[in-house]
Order: sequence, then C-alpha cells, then structure tokens
Amino acid sequence: MGNAPWLIVTHANHGNRRKAVEKQTFCSLSEGKSYIKTIVDLDGKSIVASSRFGWLILRERDNVGMYSVWNPVTLQYLLLPKLPDAPEQRPRCVFTSAPDTEACVLVLFFEGLVCLCINPNAGGDCRWIRHRLEHDGESVSVTDAIFLNGFIYARASYKSREGGYESLFSRLKVSEDDSYSLSFEPFFLEVPHHLINFKIYVRRLDHILEVSGVVYLVHMLVRHADDMGNYDIFKAFIWRLDMSAMSWIRVESLGDRAFLLSYRGSTWCYGGVSGALVEKNTIYLVADRYHTLHSYRLRDDNCSFISPHPSFHWSGGNAPTWFIPPHCIRFVLKLPNFIFIHEEKEVSEKVNNAEMNLRLSNNLLSEIHIDIMSSIADHLHLLDYLNLCVAYQNLDPEMTWAKWQRGCSFPLFASFKNKNDLCELWDPRENIVHSFNTPHLADHLATIEFCNNGWLLLRVEGYSLQYLNPFTKERGTYPSSYMITCNASYAFSTCPTSSDCVTVAIDGYNEVIISCFEAANNEWSYHSFGYNPDEDVEFWANYNSSPKYYDGAFYFLDVKGNLGIFEKVEEEWCWDVYPSPLTEYERLTLYSCYLVELDGQLTCVYIHHLGRRVQVFKLDVWELHWDKLHDLGEHVLFLSSASSFSPFEKDITKRNRIYLSRFVGDKIVYYSLDTCMFHTLGEGDSRIDLYGTSSQPFCCWI
Repeated sequence: MGNAPWLIVTHANHGNRRKAVEKQTFCSLSEGKSYIKTIVDLDGKSIVASSRFGWLILRERDNVGMYSVWNPVTLQYLLLPKLPDAPEQRPRCVFTSAPDTEACVLVLFFEGLVCLCINPNAGGDCRWIRHRLEHDGESVSVTDAIFLNGFIYARASYKSREGGYESLFSRLKVSEDDSYSLSFEPFFLEVPHHLINFKIYVRRLDHILEVSGVVYLVHMLVRHADDMGNYDIFKAFIWRLDMSAMSWIRVESLGDRAFLLSYRGSTWCYGGVSGALVEKNTIYLVADRYHTLHSYRLRDDNCSFISPHPSFHWSGGNAPTWFIPPHCIRFVLKLPNFIFIHEEKEVSEKVNNAEMNLRLSNNLLSEIHIDIMSSIADHLHLLDYLNLCVAYQNLDPEMTWAKWQRGCSFPLFASFKNKNDLCELWDPRENIVHSFNTPHLADHLATIEFCNNGWLLLRVEGYSLQYLNPFTKERGTYPSSYMITCNASYAFSTCPTSSDCVTVAIDGYNEVIISCFEAANNEWSYHSFGYNPDEDVEFWANYNSSPKYYDGAFYFLDVKGNLGIFEKVEEEWCWDVYPSPLTEYERLTLYSCYLVELDGQLTCVYIHHLGRRVQVFKLDVWELHWDKLHDLGEHVLFLSSASSFSPFEKDITKRNRIYLSRFVGDKIVYYSLDTCMFHTLGEGDSRIDLYGTSSQPFCCWI
C-alpha cells in the first residue's frame, strides 16, 4: 500500500444501504492518487479507530454493540462478540498487541467506562470485561490513549469537586493474569501555562502519540471555529514525556518527521523537503467534524487547508482515518543527510554574502550628502525608504504619516516572525519587504488584535496589552487589569497616544461584557449588558473579526454575523444588537466575517464554508437596513481578523477585488466579485474555494 500515509473514508448509503454495497475511498499521500473500492467487510460499518499494528477497529452503524477489526494489508477480518449494553458514543481505542496474537486485548474507553475485549482472535473464547473508571468518586473520560511498553498512557478529564472539569494525564495497566483487572494511576503533569492558557484561541485540540518509543503531546491552538467544524490552526506546542522524571519537555522541531493527527488514531511518518506531498517538520490534522484536512508547518507557523488529491471524495462519509502499514515507518524513503547539510551550508554562504554586500553598500552610502539622500527618499516607496534608513544611518526614519502614504497607497501586510523578535512589513503588489527587530517582544508570544492608522494593538502572552507603531517604533502599555487580556476582540478609536482615544475589549455570549479605557481618565471601566431571549438578538463575541469605530460608535460582528453597537448616549455607554441579513443556513455555514468602511458606509463581508460563498452587504446605519452589493465601485477591500481597509483602485481592471490574509506560496489570495472565484496575485490561476491556501498567525493589514 505504498510507503507513506493513507487516508481512508467509508461512505454510507443513507436510506438506500441495502440496494448497493457501500464504497470506500483510499487516498495515498505518497502517490497523490485516490482509489474508490467496494469492500464487503466494510459494508454498513464506520471506522472507529486505527492502530499502530496496521488494523482498523470497525463498528456497525445500525448496531452499536457489534465491533470488528480488519487489516487493509492482509485483508484479515475478525468479528467480535456483541458488546452488551454498548454506549452510543464513539470510543477511544487501543490494542495491547496485534489482534491476531494470543495476548491481545482491545481496550475501548467510554465516559467513565472501560471495555476490554480479551483475545479477539480466539473465536468463541473471545469475551468482554467491563471496568468503571473513576477518580475522587467522579467518572473519568479518556479523550486520547496510546499503548507503550505494557502501559496505556491516556489523556483524560473528570468533574472536580468545584464543579469544573479537570484534565489529567494517566497511566493504566491491564493485569496479565486471568482477572484482567485494570489499574489506574493519574498524573497531574503540568506544562508551562503562560504558553497555552491565555484566551487567544477558540479551542485547544490535544493529541498524544507514540514515536519510536517516546510519548508526545501536541497542543493545537485554533481560531475560526464554526458550526461546520472548520478552524485555522493558530499555534502548536509539542512536548515529549520524560519517563524518568514524569515531566514534559518542550520540543521545538520534529526534524525529518511529520505528525498525522486525528481522534481516530494519530501516527507519524518521515517527510520530504518543502513542496513534498508530506513535508517534514509539519503537522497534518483531520478536523473532527466536517472532515477538512489541515497542515501546519512548525518552521513558519503556516496553516493551510489541503486536499490530498482533487478526486479525493469524503463528502457524506465518515471523517477520514489515518492508516500507515507497519512496515512503512521502517522502510520509508529518506533523503541522504548530506543533502540537508549541503543546503544549510549554501544558505549560510548566501547569508554571509548578503551581509558583506550590505556592509559595502553602507560604506558607499555614507559618502553621499544628507540633502541628496533626503531628496532621493522623497520619491521612494515606504518600504524602500525604511530599508534605506537601515543602510544610511543619517536619515531619520521617523517621518510623517503623510509622507509614508505618498509612496504606498495600499495597505501593507504586517506579521511577526521568529518568536516575535522580528516584524516584517510587506507590500504584496510591489513585492517589497522591510524587516526590523522588536527586542521587547523577543521570546514572548504576542498576537496582533487590532490595527488602525499605523498602530498595532498587541496582546503579549495573555497578560499584557500593548500598542506599537512599527514605523516610528513608538510603543506603550495599557494599565494592567485581569479583565482586559481575556477578551474576544479589541479596538481603539484613534491614535492610542491621543488624550481622547477610547480603547474597548469585548467578550461574552449574549450577556456581553465590554471593557473600556478612556485615555482622558487613564483607567478601565467595565460594562455588563444582559440578554432577554424573548426580546434581544443573540450575540456571541467573535475572535476573528476586528471591530470598527464609525461615527462615534464601536461596531462589532459576532460569529453569526449579527451586529453589535456600543456607543455613548448622554454620558452613558449603551449596547444594542441587530440581526444579520443571513438566512439560518447561511449563518450555520459562516466561516468568517469582516467589517469595513467602504465609500463612507459600513460594509460587511461574509465568507462561508471554505470560501464556497462570499457575500457583501452595505449597512444603512440610520434605517438599520442591509443592501446586498455586487460591485465595490472604485474600491478594493483588504481584510484580516485584526484590520480591514477599502482603498481607491485607479486601475479599473483590478477593481471589485477582496484581498484576504491568505496565501498560495508567497502570493496573496483575493476574491473577485466579477468572476466569483479566488485568484492569486500575479498568477493566472483560479479556484472555487480556499483549498490549497494558507494563513499566517500574528499578522494583519496596516
């Protein structure tokens, strides 16, 4: 079956299952091909999990107590005895050995319940044993488990005495005598909380897997979570379990490996260089609800929607399951080590040459009179000017915003790189880049929450709220408050250094809490607004849509596209919510939404599941009426979760475009209202959805 991972999907014939044998799709990531099969042993069954021994655990759809195991390589099929009083939920599963061996035990974890299938290959002698799983008198739910060296290592949770749910890492062992008793040993292993506990993400997805005898824990922080199960991976943290000290050690790189994650079974394989179907130092994640496949490159935090192959079909089927034949991990083709060493040497030589050229350029530039250099600077693009300031130290980089705008009529793309100690400004239309160090953010995880008028609003490691002007290098910190770093979205009304600036932060579901900082008072105030389900429109604060300050009020879009308005009326802050123009189904499929001021009017852009539909509405703020737009006039839109702009476009052939903060390679993706398709800037390609596009964290338009 090849030498790299496969994805397997079973397709149910809903309402018509007896008329035809169900189909399955097998997709090879090494070949880039998919194959549709009709395997009788899989008919009417869903894949519950895969195992590292090369077997799949199956369950009948119409009878949740009927389990079986199947080997896609040898085609062995073992039907297990019926599990009495089987729970409806899908269990987490592990084998203690290959199921065709005498010592094998199949372990199924349900909520508070563990079911052991003793010796699945024993025919009539195979039997089930049940155990309750509790801690401090409360049921324990195992969310992920692996088997290693005689022990089951599991992530689990239980309800604490305080009423909340506590996570724990545990070790279980099935006794080797005829009693098959189950021992449970909980460990409260902590990871550095300052890295993962702040509220900059919608969900945290945790997976454990075994790699060459080592236990790994992967924390995936995700944003853009919606009702369709879509999300963008925001950040990944990887930990290795030190067995001797029973503690977690941070892992920065996977080396030549790729991790393949799914709640139906996680595994790994060796990856290739950039551009390979399976890249090294990359995490591949199957979404647990709508079956989307994501890739996340650790070297640059690049997250992509990917499709294993254009013909790979999983709509209407179960979520894809990873499968690697056991021999593939041992014999997968790897590039020789000397190739990587050669590449590193070549890159190093290029860097050294670039540094030498820069030193020579600096010596030559220092000979030119300051007046001549100033005259040259007046005609440069903003980023060319900033690069010149680095090379020619006599120039003052702190020029007026008006001068910046003369050479740069469109927003720039700003992103933090290399653990935030480097900020990069990029003009995608001119392909000019300027980078500068941000030492005050080095080794801190900072997120760009909002941007306007050249200023960035940053949340630093979840504990501090700061503002930064990347052009003048001005920065400052807001007064500390435990309320301000746990919010969904942020905005300010004008320059943060201005005495009349108002900064707001919003959070909550229906009962909304808004934190408000008025610079004139130099303190935070907090405003809570209740919710009456019989009268009020619901509002769920949105992590991925930047608010807009417009005509003296702050406007917010929630996760369903509803519009919240926060404004001061007769010295009192007021809150109102108005419904979106979307239908109920459109709200269900909504992936992201954006507020932008277009030609003096508030405009909303709604992007649905994987970009399959894009809608633009203009708001009449006086009548509170929505009008659908099919034309942007003389403008184009630049959208990101932290900022949105609508500059004038003089080239009529480039109007009606919506530029996103998504990429194909290093090219910006835009949506055309003329073609109703996505395109890549500077390329001739087109696509109907966002498959194959990637996003970057810590970025915005500025």
